[in-house]
Amino acid sequence: IFNVSTGEGHAIKDVFDQVVRHLGLTLAEPVPVVPVGADDVVAVVLDPSETERVFKWRARYSFEETMGRMLQWYDAHGVTDVFSHLHAPVEARS
Repeated sequence: IFNVSTGEGHAIKDVFDQVVRHLGLTLAEPVPVVPVGADDVVAVVLDPSETERVFKWRARYSFEETMGRMLQWYDAHGVTDVFSHLHAPVEARS
């Protein structure tokens, strides 16, 4: 198995904070963060060491850069009712 990742973990709150920052929003009050539940997975972090070793590949972009690039893509292309990483048909984009 080859994991393509930075090997660093990030919380959902980190994603939320990046989106808020990108949108230029100021929150009236902080969003509460609840403790991890007894049945929750604390973290899932992929180990890219085998991918780096075999393919001589290493992540080039930080979490913040990746989030910024992704949010810029959504700014340019919008959001459709097609929930897929695949190319959306033209009729779904209107």
